[in-house]
Amino acid sequence: MNKLKILFATVLTLTIMACEEEDCCVYPDECPTNIGCTEEYRSLLFQPTKDGQAVLLDSYYVKNLDNDNIYNFTNNDTHDRLAAYIVATDSQLEEVKKSGSTLRFVGSANNEVVIEQDFVVGHDCCHIVGIDGPFYGGN
Repeated sequence: MNKLKILFATVLTLTIMACEEEDCCVYPDECPTNIGCTEEYRSLLFQPTKDGQAVLLDSYYVKNLDNDNIYNFTNNDTHDRLAAYIVATDSQLEEVKKSGSTLRFVGSANNEVVIEQDFVVGHDCCHIVGIDGPFYGGN
């Protein structure tokens, strides 16, 4: 009986050791309930450019291509001066996959769509994270 217990413990240990972290997760987009997050509020920005110059938009929106939700943001004075526009904020944390969701930025000037840009945005269970796209100011 002891040999059977030792064999079982060995097989269990080897199975656990052979399993990579990503493979072991049944639900990789789930977050632990006891995670400690900072209270800062994060935003991801985009500065559209044409010929090296910032493009000023009259309006814009962002569409989550995973769930078809539309996000309308209000820029502050600093963003307006920089012609940098919000792509996503921590408010969208629960609407994007941890591994990444595609968000489409659509900007208009003079009642005409002048830019469409896709971004991949995920999260680290506390804050949104830019995964792919030309984010302004890094990530």
